[in-house]
Amino acid sequence: MGKPVKATIRGIVWKGWLLMATWLVCSYHTGNPAQPPPAVLALYKKADRLFHLSNPTDATDSLAMAAYGQIIALAGKTGEVPDSMLFYAHKHMGILLDVQTSYSPAIKAYLQAQRIKQQHPQWSDSLLYEIAEHTGSAWYHLNNFDSASYFLLQAEALAQRFPAIPEKERLYNDLGVLYYENGNYLQSRNYFTQAL
Repeated sequence: MGKPVKATIRGIVWKGWLLMATWLVCSYHTGNPAQPPPAVLALYKKADRLFHLSNPTDATDSLAMAAYGQIIALAGKTGEVPDSMLFYAHKHMGILLDVQTSYSPAIKAYLQAQRIKQQHPQWSDSLLYEIAEHTGSAWYHLNNFDSASYFLLQAEALAQRFPAIPEKERLYNDLGVLYYENGNYLQSRNYFTQAL
């Protein structure tokens, strides 16, 4: 075979390998789809509807928790749940556990939501405000004042970065109570005043 024929065959083989590699990369399933399967989406909508009821009950909260739990389990098994959906599933699960005074499992759910956000630096850091505020509050209820202070001060820093964040009065009230419990009455009064 002459050099031109070898070069042509080498070019065809090279382009074939390049085409196959491109196809493999494009068809690779990353485990974080943009659009979840219809069954997962329906389950999430059901959980979200139950979570946002204007008059929730223990029964509706339990149903919402069960649905969020299924979504979280599906994410671990199949990877068919987008991270954005998984973030809110963990966050809302934490809130529901918090309402039931199950503070330790609530903290685990909040921290899982925080880990998901940290995997996506392109998401706004304002998403972490509510996570930090709830986590700090839950630590306070478990009498772990150092951890409560850490998360509540993190929430305060986020509130300063993002002035439009709602429910700042809850944060300032929590910080006021925390400082009061620690005997810093002046700082406590400052936060209670901000809460008002």
